Amino acid sequence: MFENVLRARLNESAQIATATETISGILIGVTGSTVTVRVAQYPGYGGSEDITVRMDAIAYVRFFV
Repeated sequence: MFENVLRARLNESAQIATATETISGILIGVTGSTVTVRVAQYPGYGGSEDITVRMDAIAYVRFFV
C-alpha cells in the first residue's frame, strides 16, 4: 500500500529519510521493494544521479509543494 501512495506522487520533489541519510530530489521510480530519487550531483553545476533506496530502510518521506 505504501508504494501505491508513492507511485501517485511520481515526478514530484521529495525528501527520503533513512536511519543514516536524507536524500532530496525528484521521485522517479517506485517498485514493491525500492524507491528511486534523481538528485543533483553537484548543486549549481548541472548533471544528476539516480539513487535507489530500499523500501524497508525508509523512515519517512516528505513531499514539497
